[in-house]
Amino acid sequence: MVAVCDVYKPRAEAVGGKIGAKVYHDFRRVLDKKNVDAVVIATPDHWHALPAVLACQAGKDVYCEKPLALTIREGRAMVQAARKYDRVFQVGTQQRSLRPNEIACKLVREGAMGTVKRVVVSNNWSPSGDRLPGEDVPEGLGWDKWLGQAPGDIPYSGKYIFPEEEPGWSGYYAFSGGEMCGWGLAVVARSIRSRGRRGSFEVAQRHQEFVHPLRRPLQPGRAVEESVGLPLCGEHLGSVSLDCGHPHGFVSPHSSSTASNTPPQSRGFQPSK
Repeated sequence: MVAVCDVYKPRAEAVGGKIGAKVYHDFRRVLDKKNVDAVVIATPDHWHALPAVLACQAGKDVYCEKPLALTIREGRAMVQAARKYDRVFQVGTQQRSLRPNEIACKLVREGAMGTVKRVVVSNNWSPSGDRLPGEDVPEGLGWDKWLGQAPGDIPYSGKYIFPEEEPGWSGYYAFSGGEMCGWGLAVVARSIRSRGRRGSFEVAQRHQEFVHPLRRPLQPGRAVEESVGLPLCGEHLGSVSLDCGHPHGFVSPHSSSTASNTPPQSRGFQPSK
């Protein structure tokens, strides 16, 4: 590990000092380094796409934590970049490759459990569209950079970045698709794999009220019957999160778009042409 990057300087410096790596606060400077062969992207979900695309353009291989992206459009741009620049790109979906899960899926496919007529997959909690009350930005935190493509008028709250309890930033649509795009995708992927299905298929849903274990009111949960229309199997490296309808997704230089879903130009974090 030769470099670490975080927009919160105290954390970056603490980790860099611990492992003896050079510290950065702008990921683009890391991509400029010739001695960097690959990057690990472990940012909040809304900051996965742009670093991944720019890393591919810079000739770096990529390991990206799940979910791959915040929106389907972001995911497709990342796939296109990995293919165009011929990079090794892996998404952190270890639940799919764990040996016990492989064995269980194989047993189901081979009929050890009899004839499977229906698979019901419970959704994990969904994020909220609410905003937290504003607080003073702590010294050393680049809040504007942390927001990135999210709406620039979201005020800082420590509960986004330093939550005393879950979910933190993953509980808000501007930054995440929620645990359906985290733990949820692992469960959904196993259900698809156990049936030997590939590609995308129709989704059937039934809604029910859902209460997070912390008893914080959240969006209604869902149970998805049979399977879901996400490209999780086979050759696909596609997005594993849902486009939640907000207009702040990453825009590929080659994709059609409107002004509403273009990241703010003033922040200077635009995809290279």
